[in-house]
Amino acid sequence: MLMKARALPLIILILAALLRRLPKSHPRYSLIEEEHCRRIAGHHGEESLDYYLRSLPHQNYFILHDLNLPDGEFICQIDTMIITPGCIYLIGVKHMAGELEFDTTLEQFLQTKDGQTKGYRCPVAQEQRHKAYVQELLAANHFPNVPIDFLITLTNPYCTFKVTGQNAHKVRPHVANRIFSSNDSNSLNRTIRLSASHKRTCANYPDC
Repeated sequence: MLMKARALPLIILILAALLRRLPKSHPRYSLIEEEHCRRIAGHHGEESLDYYLRSLPHQNYFILHDLNLPDGEFICQIDTMIITPGCIYLIGVKHMAGELEFDTTLEQFLQTKDGQTKGYRCPVAQEQRHKAYVQELLAANHFPNVPIDFLITLTNPYCTFKVTGQNAHKVRPHVANRIFSSNDSNSLNRTIRLSASHKRTCANYPDC
């Protein structure tokens, strides 16, 4: 069941307004345009994930998109949270083309496209922080000790990825290339099976 729909992020509207008002000769125009395109692509990637999430059984899954939760002076931004009878999933979405590398030794996330390599914040570390935040939030509000897991989904069909480094074996299960692809029915079933597995695990927790 969809509990919170995804809306167009305010930052996209702000960047679009800036582009309409700034002359193209402005020294920062190209940087703003690049950021606007990047965020539009990310939003489209999140929407493509939403399409396949609709097929999850409504009675067993509660879906919340685009959460902005208070974390002291900061905001914890979660792309998608799925609450099941046995666990909570935190899903981070990346809609990026080219070759992507998750370097688990240096905790780097690299994109190589058109012969150029760029570095970004490590999504694995980000989702781990989100997991810790949700665990603390549940404990602070006296909720049961529910298992929490995270997935990083790569929604762009024109990307390849690899997980490297000394912790690759730990990170690889949390990265999925087009996990909800319409061409792979097993991908969605994989999530359902994971949920069932966590439900059995939850039975081992006395306060679940």
